[in-house]
Amino acid sequence: MKYLIVDDELPSQDVIINYARAFDFLELAHQSYKAIDAMKWLKKNTTDLIFLDIKTLKITGISMLKLLNNKPEVIISSAYDEYDLESYELNVADYFLKPYSLDRFYSAIQRVKKKQLTKKKEEEKANTFFIKADKKHH
Repeated sequence: MKYLIVDDELPSQDVIINYARAFDFLELAHQSYKAIDAMKWLKKNTTDLIFLDIKTLKITGISMLKLLNNKPEVIISSAYDEYDLESYELNVADYFLKPYSLDRFYSAIQRVKKKQLTKKKEEEKANTFFIKADKKHH
């Protein structure tokens, strides 16, 4: 699962990268200090998950979420709790309050992974059809 980090603080980015190393299925695709730069990157690239800070340079993480058309799973990572309700209305996968533990990170990643596997199975099922012939389903 490829992920993007959008956070204007290098120590916060480092925490995510270090925690993600515990999961062999997570791969850093890109990291950005500004939401606007991340949006430019997303126009040419795709990712499965975004770790998004609320207070980024130029525009907020919430503004970025509202502007994205085909957004991947998003986990907010913020020092501010007053945006949690608004972020859940934007269907984020989770909302981390800094500082957060590896256990908290793990539970969120597992939920995102499970949700993506379910979505993939539903897509495969939607692309499957059966034909009844000779008293059998093919």
